[in-house]
Amino acid sequence: MTDARSRPARPGGLRVLGLMLALLPLCTACAPTQASAPAGTFLPLAQDLARICDGNARVTVSGELLWDAPDGPETQAAPYLVACRSFTLGNDGRTVHVQDDTLALALTHFDPDAHFMTYYADLQVRFPQPGVLSADPTDSVPDALQEQVRAVRVTVTRDGLPDHALLQGGAVTPLRYDPGVPLTVTVAGEAVPWPVVRVQAQRGLIEAPLR
Repeated sequence: MTDARSRPARPGGLRVLGLMLALLPLCTACAPTQASAPAGTFLPLAQDLARICDGNARVTVSGELLWDAPDGPETQAAPYLVACRSFTLGNDGRTVHVQDDTLALALTHFDPDAHFMTYYADLQVRFPQPGVLSADPTDSVPDALQEQVRAVRVTVTRDGLPDHALLQGGAVTPLRYDPGVPLTVTVAGEAVPWPVVRVQAQRGLIEAPLR
């Protein structure tokens, strides 16, 4: 995978504008921007911004901003908006927004402990390759817990198309999708950190409402 820091630098302001424009088709009221961010939004500039971006900035399970500093990890609660050279992370207090050049890169901006897109224990919904959505098989779940995992349902919805049962009754049915069509992944039947995730794969954009 290409290291995001090795790519040509682009002005942070343009990344914020790109995030705003990308989010408009989904929700004109929820996209945070420097001009319309909630009062008290953390908007790091110059040296602080570089320190955060170079510190592997990522999102925690609670939606906080996390980065690595010389003295150890540091966090910032919502609301925040961080526009790095190649990616943008935002949390307006209701929804986390992550955007990078590709969906695969955007997914790397969630901390491993965020359990992003898990549907049961450590089993996850995954994008194994562009245009394909799948999920971990359930055969690793102990027999005593199979009834629980069979109660979990993962549904994919897309405008104008029938709903797709990605996981139902313990069976996974992968989906081939058009990266240009926004999709929503919903987990039901299990308490997970991110039960609803909206994705615009072609734009490398992820929206995840907070619980």
